[in-house]
Parts: sequence; structure tokens; C-alpha cells
Amino acid sequence: MLEKKVLLISITTILFLGFLNILSSSAVWAYLRTGDVLSFTSRHIIYLILSILIFLISYWLGTGFIKKFALLALLFSLVLLATILIPNLRSEINFSKRWINLFGLSFQPSSVALSGFIIYSSYYFANLGKSVNKISRLMPHLIITLLFAGLIYLEPDFGSAAILVVVGMTFYLLAGVSWKNILYITTPVLIAMLLLSVAEPYRVERIVSFLKPDEYASYQITQSLEAIRAGGLFGQGIGKGRARLLYLPHSFSDFSFSVFLEETGFLGGFLIYLILGAILYSGLKLASASRDLFAMYYGSAVVIKLCLYALINVGVSLALLPTKGLPFPFLSYGGTFLLVTMAEMGFLISLGRKK
Repeated sequence: MLEKKVLLISITTILFLGFLNILSSSAVWAYLRTGDVLSFTSRHIIYLILSILIFLISYWLGTGFIKKFALLALLFSLVLLATILIPNLRSEINFSKRWINLFGLSFQPSSVALSGFIIYSSYYFANLGKSVNKISRLMPHLIITLLFAGLIYLEPDFGSAAILVVVGMTFYLLAGVSWKNILYITTPVLIAMLLLSVAEPYRVERIVSFLKPDEYASYQITQSLEAIRAGGLFGQGIGKGRARLLYLPHSFSDFSFSVFLEETGFLGGFLIYLILGAILYSGLKLASASRDLFAMYYGSAVVIKLCLYALINVGVSLALLPTKGLPFPFLSYGGTFLLVTMAEMGFLISLGRKK
């Protein structure tokens, strides 16, 4: 199947580009923190190998497997998010309690929980049938959506909470809910999100710096834009960028795309979005061709989520959106997000597998 080949080529290519980007963008920061320029890269290689294994296992299991455990995935995800509230388990990084420490390993529950939320949502809407336009049948899912988003918001992680809400609302479009009912349900949620976005002083500062970048732009945004301008059309070359030399904070995570643009230029950025466009198009085609409603919802949701992360990350890098600590899929350093994303890609490609 053509879509399956396109997905495999696209994922393989962007994984390789991500490896090169992390090798370049993390070296100086790794030396500063650990004394070894390759410490972050070495850890990324381990996660990369694990993610490929998880990808193969997910492909072999198929979406039929996770469909059986949809309710368990919901419960597990909620418990996982609730553990963030336990002081002895959580780990604080940059004033956010988004990580859990177990046996010396750290991972981010919100990445796992969002994937579990998609599994549950796909199962829920696949079983709605002709009741898809009854408000009373949509409310349970809305409550679950707000519960997940609320727990993630408490970390605090407003960006991931907002993505979860948007993905949750996307299911209404996929299921064919009428626009009248969509507006009825989503309007109060969107108003609440707007109010929460200005509930903390640091969020207000980010919005002000976004609205008046010339006067109040943050150091990160200034350096991000400088890196992108320096890249030009063809870039400075891999490993030759200036931003990675401690000029741009989080150059290997939140702002990894800025480093990539500096070193590969506009053409490199165009290639990345061409790859993501191929993943989106091929993924949606695979999902829409599925005869199983659960598989259709699941496949569509995971590619939409992937592209949402990419769009928001590049929007922040270009000062088109207020600053958010969200990774760029495959390009940013981060083990949990990579493992979860590759598991989802494995399940996605399994939709085109011959039984």
C-alpha cells in the first residue's frame, strides 16, 4: 500500500534528521551539565532504539489490541496524571512538576495520558452510533476531557492541556456532530481556556511579549528569531549554528526547530513540513479507508495531534504564538514523547497491514 510506504519513508527520514539535530543542538549544553558532549545524544540513541522496538510491537499488535483495553487505558491515564500530585514521586524542572521519578528514571505522564485519552475517545465515539448528536451522550466525553485537561493544567502545563482539549473537540468533527451542538459544547470550554491563559502572571508576560515583540520580546524569542534569520535559504550547516552555543535556552528541546532552521535554512524547514504533510495526508487516507470506526477515529486523531504539536512549536519559534514548552515531534530531545509518538505511528501503519 502506497500510504504505508510513504509513512515509513517519512518517519525514517525525520528520525534521522532529528538525530542529527539533537547531536548538534545538545552538545554544548550536555558538556555544561555532565562534562560529556555526547551524554544527551547517547541517551537519545537509547530512546531511539527503544522507540523503534515499540513501533514494531505496536505494528504487530494492531489497533484491535488497544481497542480491547480502551477503558483500562482511561483508568491508567487518570491514575498516572494523579500521581503528579504526590510530592515524593514528582520531579520539578523549570518550575513545572511534569515528571515522575521511578527507580531513577523520569518520564512525563501527560504524554502517555494524552495517548490513552485518544484510545478512550476513539472507543467512545465508535460506540455512539446514531446517538452522536444527542447532547446527553456527548457530555460524558466532555467531562472526561475536562478532567484530563484539569489534571495536566495543575502540573502546570497549559500547552499540553490545550492540545488535549483541541484533540478532544476534533472527535466531534470526525464523528459528524452538528455545528450547532459543537458550538454549544465548545464555546464555554474555549472561554474557560482564555481565562486560564491569563490566570498566572508569567502567562500574561508571554502574551504581552507576543503582542508587542519589539518592546517586550523575551530573550528566548529574540534568540530564536536571530537563529532563523541567520539560517537564510541554505543554512549555516549542521553543527555550525551559533544558537546552540548557549545563546538559545532549550535549544535541544522547546526551540530545537529554530536551531534546525539556522543550520539547514528555509529549505530544511520546508523539508520537515513536507515530511509532516506526507504523514498527515497518508495517515488520514489510511484511517479513512478503515472499515473499523475505532481505527478510523484513532488514526485520524494521532496524526492531527502530531501536526498540532508541530504547528504550535513552529508558531512559538517564529513569535507567531506566545511561548509554550511543547516539543517539535521527532526533532526535540525527550524520551517519553518519542516513545509514545512511535507507538502511535506503529498502530497507525498497522491500519494498512494485510491481515
